[in-house]
Amino acid sequence: ATSALHKMNFKSLHETAEVSHFGGVGQLDILWANREPTQEMIRSAKSVQGFPVPVVIAEDIIGLKIQAYTNDPKREFQDKADILSLLDHNRTLDLKRIRKYAEMFNEWPTIDGLLKRI
Repeated sequence: ATSALHKMNFKSLHETAEVSHFGGVGQLDILWANREPTQEMIRSAKSVQGFPVPVVIAEDIIGLKIQAYTNDPKREFQDKADILSLLDHNRTLDLKRIRKYAEMFNEWPTIDGLLKRI
């Protein structure tokens, strides 16, 4: 995947065994489902509004956003804005699931602060 993206002029911004972030001609994140939390994200994915490919649930997207901005601080403002929007537009989120992700990256105080803004 990385080689193919490089040939399409994407640049590797951050790579670990768990995630690859690409930039350049566009922004793309690839999550390598090596651990139980990411495998659970895939199992919890759902079809949304007739989209042909299941997508991860909002709580998991928030977890991925937290991981993304902690891996690449340049993404912080956009990812936090995205998180705030997801929190604002999905009032029935599983906060225990979100807290679990936030605590993985020591970010619960930040997410709790965003929750207080809505």
